[in-house]
Amino acid sequence: MISRPSRSITFVIYDKEKNAKCFEINKFTLKVLSFGIPLVFLMCVGSLAFLSINFKTLISEFKSREPKIITQLKEKNTGLALAVEEKTKQNQSLLDKLASPPSDSTLLGFFRPVKGQLDLSNKDYMTTEGLDVSITEKKLKFKFNIINSQTNGIKLSGNIFILLKDNKSLQVYPQMDADFGNSLLTFSMGERFTVSRFRPVEASFKRPAPSSSLIYFRIIIFTRAGDLIYNKVVGPIKNRT
Repeated sequence: MISRPSRSITFVIYDKEKNAKCFEINKFTLKVLSFGIPLVFLMCVGSLAFLSINFKTLISEFKSREPKIITQLKEKNTGLALAVEEKTKQNQSLLDKLASPPSDSTLLGFFRPVKGQLDLSNKDYMTTEGLDVSITEKKLKFKFNIINSQTNGIKLSGNIFILLKDNKSLQVYPQMDADFGNSLLTFSMGERFTVSRFRPVEASFKRPAPSSSLIYFRIIIFTRAGDLIYNKVVGPIKNRT
């Protein structure tokens, strides 16, 4: 008589103090458990690795889709932080000047002096290039570019004056036809500017009378704190259309 193999496996557990216990488990179930548990474990590990990679990809994608307004706000905040730092330095410079003794002479003869005012025009903080003069029947235009000579990326800011002198009169930009006999100019009355690399300047004047054959320009630039950082004479230039 041929016996068929059993479809189950019987486990008998003996205990000295208690009766023996018998457990029976189906062979198919045992195979499923033997191969299924490792398979489920490997699938979980693979799923975690897949989710980790896709999570990083999703983060990068969300960042790339970041609204433009957020980027603009970040740039604005950076600009405001730099502006605050610059204002802090300017305020400290002004406080230092207030603690200094007043200047004993008027700078350049017609500017009202300020406490602790310095002449730094020999320090080469900036240069000018592209000087151009155009003359019409009634107008005269003087153009040039301010070039920041600083190599450390520091911005320069302050006030610009341009004087036009002939043998009969003196004109000043931006305060046209100033009467220097009655009052002095202050450094803050000039055209305000800030320059990182270069900045164009254009000044307009009344054309001097034809009897003045030669004219001269003087470029005067102050810092926001009132120190002189540029002083240059341009000319003589023939007063011809």
